[in-house]
Parts: sequence; C-alpha cells; structure tokens
Amino acid sequence: MTHTVFVEVGPLQELRYSGIPNVTLNLCRYWLQQPDEASRFFLGPYVIDRRAIKTVVAARSGGLFQTMLASKQAIGGFAANEARRCPTPVGLFPNVKSVQGLFDLSFQIVHDLSFLLSPEFHHPDTIAHHALTILRDLGTNARTFCVSQATAQDLTTYLDVPADRITVCHPGADPPPDIDQHWRNLPDGEPTRPYILVPGTIEPRKNLDLVLIGLQRIPQLLARYDWVFIGSPGWLIAFDDRISKYGLGEHYRRGAIKWLGYVDEYQKAFLYRHAELAIYPSFFEGFGIPVVEAMYFGCPVVCSYSSGIPEAGGDAVFYFDPTSLPSFERTLLSALRRLRLERASLRAASRRQASRFTWHNFGLRIDQAIAETVAENSRTGRW
Repeated sequence: MTHTVFVEVGPLQELRYSGIPNVTLNLCRYWLQQPDEASRFFLGPYVIDRRAIKTVVAARSGGLFQTMLASKQAIGGFAANEARRCPTPVGLFPNVKSVQGLFDLSFQIVHDLSFLLSPEFHHPDTIAHHALTILRDLGTNARTFCVSQATAQDLTTYLDVPADRITVCHPGADPPPDIDQHWRNLPDGEPTRPYILVPGTIEPRKNLDLVLIGLQRIPQLLARYDWVFIGSPGWLIAFDDRISKYGLGEHYRRGAIKWLGYVDEYQKAFLYRHAELAIYPSFFEGFGIPVVEAMYFGCPVVCSYSSGIPEAGGDAVFYFDPTSLPSFERTLLSALRRLRLERASLRAASRRQASRFTWHNFGLRIDQAIAETVAENSRTGRW
C-alpha cells in the first residue's frame, strides 16, 4: 500500500539550526530527494510549499522561514484537505506532536528524557513543554523513533513504552553537501597556536564548568593551547559569569580562552578540521551529535561516558566520568600525550567511526520503518 509522509517542520522556525532544528532540516533534505508524491511538509494547520522548504534548507535560515510564513509565501493550503487527498497520510513529528488526529498514523522522534530525568538542567518552561505532552504523544504513536538505544531504554524503563514499538535511528553528522566546494575557496595554512575545541550550548547540562575548573587547576593547559568554546547562549548560566567564578578573566581577555557563540556548519567544519581535539563533557545526551561531527573531520574527542554518547563515540574516543574532575583530568592529559605520538592513527580512527552515521541513513531508516508499519497495519486491518 502506498502512503504519503507529512513532515512537521515547526523546528525550522528557530533562528539557529542545531539540535532538533538541525535534525528536522536533514529530515526535510532526505524527503526532498524522494519523489514529490512521497511526502508533504506541514506546520500547524497548513501545508508548507515544497519550494519554500527547498529554499529554507538550502539557506539554513530560520529567519528566512519566518519571513516566508509571515508573508504567506510558504503556505500551500490546509493540511487536513491535503491529507484527505493523499493515500494513507502519515505524520512524522521531529519533536513534540503539534497536532493530533490529522493522519491515519503518526510517528514521533524522541531525543531524550532529560526533562524528566534531570529537570535541574532545564528551564521550567522547557520541562512543561515536553512533560505535559509526552504520555499523550507516546500513546498515539504508531511507532516511536529514538535517536539512541539509551533513549529507547529510558522509554521502556520509565514510561513503559513496549520495546517492539520503538525503532532506534542514530542521527547523522555529515556536513552540508556543498562543504567541500566551500573549503576549496579557503586558504591553506595552520593555526598560529594549537587550540582545543569545546562545543555546547551554554547551559548546565553541557557541564562546561568541568573544563573551566580543569583549566584553573592545570595552568600548563592554558600555556600550551588556546581553548575555543562554541555554542549559543542558553539558560540558567552565562559564560562570562563562569569565567569570573573560576578566576580565568585574564586568560579570557588575552584570548587564551575564547567563546565564539553560535557558529554555522561551515565555520564549525573549519574549526574541527584544525583543532587538536574536541571535548564534550555533557552530563546527559540523547545521542551526542557533536561527538560525531568532530570525528567526521578527523578531530579526536574526549567526552563523557554517559547516556547515549558511547553509541556515538564507540571505541574511537577517550571517555571520562562527567561527575569526576580527576577522571576528566587524567583522560585529557592521557589523550594529549597519545595525540603527540599517534596523531595520524587517532584521526583516522575518528573518521572511521564517524562514517557509520549519515543523515541519509537516518532518513532511510525512518522511511523504511514507516513503510513497514503501514504495511503491517494494512495486513491486520487496523485502519
């Protein structure tokens, strides 16, 4: 039986694409590559014009999408009317389900349960946004997609979701298709001073304090390397306040510690390409896309052994306990020593591990699982 996938594109309204908006963008990219009749895109009660989605995906711009929505350029009719015209319409929600009852079957991606398992890391509005709808959403899913086995296990353990109604789909980390062309226009050369990259939104769950305390305790790390933090301002903490708290203001002022804020995919790729290594100290992640992004460019990674992160890093990264400062310091210093001796092999191992995760395979896995579920429901007469 044929079916049409309606992809919910609400996260594309975010001004900056990381996390769930980035996942949504790559889902859209996958379905734009499929035959037109296989998919539609929607937001609330409206179908979103396919050409508008192509434009937004190419530009990677939530601001552009907001402008097109406000001017009605992106609106292509009502989703309910379009769903009635399509054979077996199914809804795919990259996050919280924005509508109920519109489709014959609905599917949802669940990234993590940190809003339930570690609420101290979240703003109250975020907790309410997810927690008030999670049981309703899970109960109306024909199938739930999880970005890691760790998240799937949390759903079965804490929310009693049957394992046979969950499909694990690891996200990708490959950069935009035009990244190589972009690089050809960049000058060759090495950074004037070696640097270590620390990605992550400035918020408590990312555990940036662990890195800053390490720099406070081991001054030679600041003497030998620059420390480059990338990630948007978040919630509950501020980067400048953390710098002051740990007495690192002078290093920040002279540039040994840098915070670049949000960087786009092209800037991020350039930074990973030339970094000595990346550190990802997060307490809790659904999967850990930044770990794989770094490794894609051959950047070795030192990261937490926590939640879904080991599924991203495999055997190619250096792990530490995110709750233990001694564990972090030992692992970091060991990784830096090995890097001096085994740079080429470590970078090669990083690339091999990252090659296991592509956005195309992520979309394909979801596509196949939807088709299997539609066929199963047809056979058993659950319509």
